[in-house]
Amino acid sequence: MAEPVEWAIAARDRPGERTSGDRAVVSLVAEGALIAAIDGLGHGGEAARAALAAADVVRTRPTPDLVTLLHACHVGLRGTRGAAISLAFLSAADCGLTWLGVGSVEGRVLSGDPSARRPTTCHSGRCCT
Repeated sequence: MAEPVEWAIAARDRPGERTSGDRAVVSLVAEGALIAAIDGLGHGGEAARAALAAADVVRTRPTPDLVTLLHACHVGLRGTRGAAISLAFLSAADCGLTWLGVGSVEGRVLSGDPSARRPTTCHSGRCCT
């Protein structure tokens, strides 16, 4: 049986730093796939600590309910610098996508299918490319 999502992560520390405040988590659950991109505020060790705290929440409590998951991340980030977070859930039942982002984040949906309909505007009214 093929995996429902193909994914990869590329990361690099900021020059002069030994650790990164960026984390990504992909969890396959019965209902589909949960994807998180986390950017701990600032850089260095404190940013990494914040990103790891949020990533631990996503790993230990994966759910398609993104509002509940984001609230759990908020609680888990107490005592840290905080983080910008993007959460996406790909539903296996209806092939749908739910996305929630907090902070300076942006989401894009791209398709490898050349016949797929391409949107011309986003909800914000800006042109999508």
